[in-house]
Amino acid sequence: MKDKLNLIFELQRTLMERLVKIDPDVAWPVDITSTAGQKICREVTLRSTEELHEALQHLKKWKSHKHVDDYDFDHDAFLEEIVDSLHYIFELLILVDIGAEELFQAFHNKHQINLDRVKDKIQRIKLDV
Repeated sequence: MKDKLNLIFELQRTLMERLVKIDPDVAWPVDITSTAGQKICREVTLRSTEELHEALQHLKKWKSHKHVDDYDFDHDAFLEEIVDSLHYIFELLILVDIGAEELFQAFHNKHQINLDRVKDKIQRIKLDV
């Protein structure tokens, strides 16, 4: 079986290829330096953000001043909105010609930076004690 990240990219590409048949004006990769390309990327990013906002609507107990008694977290609905957001994120990556390997490498690099930040913070805390 293919690795899951590459498979996600492949599935999203397949969906986008089908969408092109419906709307032939949709094409990729887009020129991210052009006004039209940036408008497309902005629209896709906003769609992803909207889906994250829909996911947030399923979180009812985050307000410390508001008591919620009869609240059942809808895991499936929350996950569906997160997945909807990810669809748009992967669409955006494909539109700007970023693939699984480049995404993984960038994620890995940023992960290392974040680990170093945590390590530095722990060291500072130890020095303050």
